[in-house]
Amino acid sequence: MRGTGLAVLAFLAGCTAMPGQQGATLREATAADVGNCRYITDITMTPGVYGPVVTDQALALARARVKDAAKASGADTIVFAQPTGSAVYQIEAKAYLCAT
Repeated sequence: MRGTGLAVLAFLAGCTAMPGQQGATLREATAADVGNCRYITDITMTPGVYGPVVTDQALALARARVKDAAKASGADTIVFAQPTGSAVYQIEAKAYLCAT
């Protein structure tokens, strides 16, 4: 059991410095900011792990993957849905192309 705990700690330490964790460079906006933009797609991502220790890292990685997916779809702007409730089990966003 002790070896498993050490493996989890090593994994968590790696989560904070994962390459690409910031995700693609996109402008984050609100729904009010994208009125003149072209809608591209909805993107949904579920974090791979949950729990009080890894939640922040898992959510950050899921947001980065949503940004990567938006960029791959041709978007330059993303609007993340505001989660309701205390626990977040899914990241939702809308991708837009705002550059002319």
